[in-house]
Amino acid sequence: MDEKLKGFHDATGIPINVYNGDDLTQSFSNTIFLPNPASVVLKQVQHTMAGYTISPERMLCGIIMLPASSQRVIIGPVMEFECTQKQVQRILADMGEPLTRTDELLRRLQATPLCTLSRFKSILDFLCGLLHVKSEQVEQIPYTLASQKAQQVVPDHDFISHFNSKIETEILSCIEYGNPEMLLEMMSRMDQSGEYLPMRSTDALRVFKNIFIGSNALASRVAVAGGLDYDTALTVSDRYLAQIEALESYPQILFMLQQMFIDYAQRVLRSRSPKQDSPIVSKIHKYIRAHLYEKIALEEIAQHLKLNQSHICRHFKQETGVTIVEHINASKIKETKRLLASTNLTIVEISTRLGFSSQNYFHTLFHKVTGLTPTEFRRNIVND
Repeated sequence: MDEKLKGFHDATGIPINVYNGDDLTQSFSNTIFLPNPASVVLKQVQHTMAGYTISPERMLCGIIMLPASSQRVIIGPVMEFECTQKQVQRILADMGEPLTRTDELLRRLQATPLCTLSRFKSILDFLCGLLHVKSEQVEQIPYTLASQKAQQVVPDHDFISHFNSKIETEILSCIEYGNPEMLLEMMSRMDQSGEYLPMRSTDALRVFKNIFIGSNALASRVAVAGGLDYDTALTVSDRYLAQIEALESYPQILFMLQQMFIDYAQRVLRSRSPKQDSPIVSKIHKYIRAHLYEKIALEEIAQHLKLNQSHICRHFKQETGVTIVEHINASKIKETKRLLASTNLTIVEISTRLGFSSQNYFHTLFHKVTGLTPTEFRRNIVND
């Protein structure tokens, strides 16, 4: 195992640490910062075979539990974007480390290659296979590390400025259509694109909490419209309303807001997903969701699963009652409806982005599924 992990680290530059219980037994890293932020963040994880977490500063950390063993492999930390001193200060505050170590941790993170969330998840999938860990899907682990010292860090930008009507519509559409992956990407872009403004209002925390409460109500409502059970939505809403009042810093409120949106979207996705899928069907669904904005070929799916194409087609039809191609088309039309409702993209731009090679085929398929042309569908939304 050590040789495999060393080879992986040499190829990617991503830190790898192996623990047996609480003891560090092996480390592969270009630079050392102790305690390792990823190990601190994931210290309490016990029941997840493979997972990742995202800090409010877009720091990615992963964990793989080795079967029949007390060993665990910690991957990271890596950053999605170039980090600033203020972001590093927040990380240190969450860890309970003194802010005098800011430059030390900043150098360590800057020495590690940047890594997007999608690539990080692919890396964890790859490592699971490398370490013979059977995990059908890498899980997202809630980021719960928040030291009281985090309140010492002054928030540096106002998320109110992000929530114009266009962005609000896109967020709510991702929830209603059960699209947590795109919602994650949106949140990443928002973190990087906002203007940095000081908080001057003495009532700012109350204002932010009120925004959270209003956003929770909207998110809950569209989740129900998207298929989430009403009682479940009510329970989730009540849980977040109880948690928000206990928060005492701006970064905590902002991060919980983002996690709440993603939570609703994930629940809608699960409510729409076929129950008790076989591993093969689950992997096919996962592949289609990940490549929705590409031309998806059956041969590529078969190659990805390392299975015979005829076998996966027959198995999928037996399990779901539809063909893989029918499921691909239905998924692309569902995303088309979301884009028509929540963006100003032209119909040609939407069909091109979703990998339709022919405009005629796109229009024919959309009309077959919805009974409307794309233009009629968008016009009905505007009139509503």
